[in-house]
Amino acid sequence: MDIICVFLLTALVGSGRTVGQAATGEVRLVGGDGSYGRVEVYYAGRWGTVCDDEWGKEDAAVVCRQLGFPEVISANMGAFYGQGAGDIWLDDVKCAGSEDRLDMCERSPWGNHNCNHGEDAGVACVRNNSLTFNEIRLSGGGDSCGRVEILYDGEWGTICDDGWGLEDARVVCRQLGFTAATAAMGNAHYGEGDGTIWLDDVRCGGYENHLSYCFHSGWGHHNCQHQEDASVECTTQTGTPHEIRLADGSANYGRLEIYYDGQWGTVCDHGWDLPDAQVVCRQLGFSSAIRAVTDAYYGEGNGQIWLDNVNCYGDEENLSSCQHNPWGIHNCAHDGDAGVECFGDDEGDYTEGEVRLVTNTFNTVPEYEFSGTVVVYHLGEWGTVCDDYWDIADAQVVCRQLGFPGASSSLTNAYYGPGPGAIVMDDVRCSGNEYKLTDCWHNNIHDCSHSEDAGVQCQVPHSHYPRLADGMAQNEGRVEIWNNYRWERVCESTFDSEQADAVCKELGLQWCSQTYYDGRYDSESMSPPTDVGFHCNHGDRLSSCYTYTLPDDIECGSIGIRCFGQAPSPMSAGAVVGIVLAVLFGIVAISAFVAVALQGKKASRNRQAPTVATISGVGSPPSNPTTPHQGNMQVPPSYNDVVDNPSYYPTHGNRNPAYPSQPETGTIGYNPSHTASTQSPFIYPQPEKSMSLPPMSMPQPAPSMTAATTSATLSPTYEDRDHEANC
Repeated sequence: MDIICVFLLTALVGSGRTVGQAATGEVRLVGGDGSYGRVEVYYAGRWGTVCDDEWGKEDAAVVCRQLGFPEVISANMGAFYGQGAGDIWLDDVKCAGSEDRLDMCERSPWGNHNCNHGEDAGVACVRNNSLTFNEIRLSGGGDSCGRVEILYDGEWGTICDDGWGLEDARVVCRQLGFTAATAAMGNAHYGEGDGTIWLDDVRCGGYENHLSYCFHSGWGHHNCQHQEDASVECTTQTGTPHEIRLADGSANYGRLEIYYDGQWGTVCDHGWDLPDAQVVCRQLGFSSAIRAVTDAYYGEGNGQIWLDNVNCYGDEENLSSCQHNPWGIHNCAHDGDAGVECFGDDEGDYTEGEVRLVTNTFNTVPEYEFSGTVVVYHLGEWGTVCDDYWDIADAQVVCRQLGFPGASSSLTNAYYGPGPGAIVMDDVRCSGNEYKLTDCWHNNIHDCSHSEDAGVQCQVPHSHYPRLADGMAQNEGRVEIWNNYRWERVCESTFDSEQADAVCKELGLQWCSQTYYDGRYDSESMSPPTDVGFHCNHGDRLSSCYTYTLPDDIECGSIGIRCFGQAPSPMSAGAVVGIVLAVLFGIVAISAFVAVALQGKKASRNRQAPTVATISGVGSPPSNPTTPHQGNMQVPPSYNDVVDNPSYYPTHGNRNPAYPSQPETGTIGYNPSHTASTQSPFIYPQPEKSMSLPPMSMPQPAPSMTAATTSATLSPTYEDRDHEANC
């Protein structure tokens, strides 16, 4: 025997493990009776907890089996059995359920996590294979209400009301065959019982099938008297299980509420994103979701928070089919209530070319108001835009259409996540000045997938920046003000003509020409209105304006205006570059023209007056320039003269002011005294226009004539002179 003990001690020491020390990967349950509690795992010589991210029943089943229990009752989250201390060893545990040990499951590396001890995971395991539970009954009331009594060890006893709540009452009612609990009472509401007080400090999650599966202080352990006996009231559920609705909004937008266990409750926004909203909108009968909203965007609910950590793929039939925490298990408050905005199914609610921004990313700040994946209502359906050729000019059009001053950036490759519906536009090419995205050149046929959805990030306006929404043109629409990172509708009772002028001027228009109080710019598809009061200390200066919360008893309508003038269209980057290049080209062209003109003027000063042929038998040219066609007429050589006699090169001088600009009559003569020039040939450009002269009689030189014996050069025509002057 001593030899065996020595052998075992040697083996433990040789393995680096001391007697009584746990092995890496061992688990234990803390805060319960050994069959339930907070899960702790041993690593690097210390016990640490497990984060509840991705924690589910398969993970709990592995823990229970590793501890020797046959079955799992529940997987608990949110530090259900109290917060641990020290290390958090495991996170993102994803067991298949068949593993023998928890550390064999898919998980993050040891010690890598993004959690705190408020997210410690727990389990509840079945103690034996019989899966027996303790019978309960209601006494002192009616069939569906009364004092709760439980059978243990052959004896009926009561339950103390310490910590007694509605979650505990739900488990009791469900175990008795009712569908829901309506109340949980203490202080012996239905009279004092007698006998043993079997349970105290009961803490159910609300999802357990039997009361004995809930956490408690142990059978018969209590510090109570029968005047603290617990009671319940049960009911038969009247609504459809897991029915959902939208509150504090409209038919297609609002705070999400879900019906469970006889009452409506909210959904926590942890991980809430577009695929979750898609499931909700389809369950409500809408085609798809515009966006998933968080942070109690539509106001805080009350009562239960039924679901947390909802994770939908987007194709589930209803929200309760998505992965989520057990019903009622959460670590949220109502300031984290989730909501949705859905596209309606009535085509009359939308206008052709209407655009929205959706996001599939979870934002802690309301960035989704001014950035997201672009969706457009085009040819009767909502859909996305493919990012082929997508650039800042396209983003400018989208952002201005939404009422923002402009675009900060254009995004591609589904930067904000894939959008809903079909892909309705591709190869969009805007100049940047269009009023609507559908006014830009584009294809209605595409070769893309939703991984190529285009997105934008718009310039964030300054506080109280206005927009005119849902108008037919840029100078008309419903007045909304950018406030608290979202568009808010101005209450018509707080708005006057001076403020209307201020809005028009801020938008680059001149003044307000018409004000409407009939809601003509309202539509079923408009963003949910958040009405605010609007006041300006100096009516025509928007910088002096401020918004304020309205009293509850004020009923508001929208205010619509039409401004005089046309809103300036910001030029796209391409247009600016084009203008700059055009200006540079113009400067270069003008410089070249001036240089050529100066060079020609200088050359003309150095040229001699040309030798001119005169009409045979007639005297010198007239000295009076006002009668140029009387007497002799002098003209420069023509194009044909030069071509027929290449050796001829006229010596150009200043033009004789006696030359007429337009000849009327005359005949061209031959002057044998004109000697040919010995300079290089001069080639005239072909005139662009031909001018027909009256019939002329002109002697031709003999073929045997040479430049030395004859001046075989004719004077140029008037049209050649004119061509030279134009150049």
